[in-house]
Parts: sequence; C-alpha cells; structure tokens
Amino acid sequence: CCFPHSLRWYFGYVYSITEALKKCNHLIFDTGLLYNEKKISTEAFFKGGIRMELYGAGNAILYFRRKKGFSQIQVCEGICTEMTLSRIETGVREFDSLMSEALLSRVGKTPDRFEFVLNEEDYHIYDVREKIRGSLHKKDFEKAEQHLQEYEKIMPKGQPLHKQFILYYKAMLEQQTRGREDSIRAMLHQAIDMTRPDYKTHPEIMMLFSKMEVRIIYQ
Repeated sequence: CCFPHSLRWYFGYVYSITEALKKCNHLIFDTGLLYNEKKISTEAFFKGGIRMELYGAGNAILYFRRKKGFSQIQVCEGICTEMTLSRIETGVREFDSLMSEALLSRVGKTPDRFEFVLNEEDYHIYDVREKIRGSLHKKDFEKAEQHLQEYEKIMPKGQPLHKQFILYYKAMLEQQTRGREDSIRAMLHQAIDMTRPDYKTHPEIMMLFSKMEVRIIYQ
C-alpha cells in the first residue's frame, strides 16, 4: 500500500509530492493519483506513460501523525512496536494492507482514500477478506463460513490484527445466524483484547482507535 513520493515522465520530468503538499492542506488520493495538481485514474496514469516511484504508506502515517500531534506509541500501541512503526514511517519496513488500514485509521484517515499496491500473497489475503465481507452482506452464510476457514489457514500467524479480524467476523456471522449471545460477546471481548486490552481500565488515557476497534466496541 503506497502513496507517490514523486511522479516522473519517462523522459525525466519530475513532479514532487512535497511540492503538492505546499499547495494543499490534505491529500486527495481517493480514487486516483495526483499528477501536476490534477487527479487522474490509476489506469490513465500508467497508460499515459508515467512512471511512479512508490514509497510506503508510512509516509502518509508519519505526515498525519505529526500534523495531529500524536506520539508513535499512541498510534501503534497494540498493533506493533514503536521501533516497527519508526521503520515503517521511514520506508525501511514493509507491512501488509491490514496493518496499513489499522495505522491509517488511527491517524484519522480512511484507508480506501489511498492507492494500494499489494504483493501476490497480500493480495490473496486481502481478496479473501473482501469475500468474507461480501458474503455476510449478501447473507450467504455458508460462503462466509468457508471464506473464514480459508482465511484462518492463510493468514500470517502471530499477528494480532488478523486474529482480531477473524474473531470480529466470526462474531458477526454468529450474530446474523442467531448464535448464542454469550458466545458472540466472548469473541468480541477477545477481538478488542488483541489490540486494546486496557481501553476500559484506563479511561483517563487518551487512546486512538482504528476503524475495526470502533466497530468491535460499538457492537
């Protein structure tokens, strides 16, 4: 998942995103890319013969974190270590789309406003996530169960965000199929404990929440 640091014609023209940031207060990479202060689709971008140098979404996280005055620990607590976030922000560390969604939403940005460039493995995992969401939306509960089982097999092990995703959507599946209320609550408690185990015990501390965390608490 990336955003452009600079956009360059093959014959050498350079338009830096740094220049663009001086002229606008926010990024507008929602459905396309910014080129020469004009938003164009990704398809048109590549068809036009423009090459893009991609830095990680860590650039965006760093920019908005500093702009809002958040510390690294506020943004990354429960998701990754401060050292990992520092490496992400400087483009040293790669990270998957689920972590990108969580970190971007904690700095107040909607992840779908950014272009995503995924490797083959991450794309497959992302695709299964979308199938889970789509099946539940269509109330195709058998398919949703199949996709959840597939996701458990292919998801990276030992990463709390993926476990949180599974627990939340299992709870939503049970809720929609009239499962036991105590079982649903238990899964939701487990889900929030993956990243925010202390959100009720320390109300005096200002915490940032991802979109997924807000959904779990709301339920």
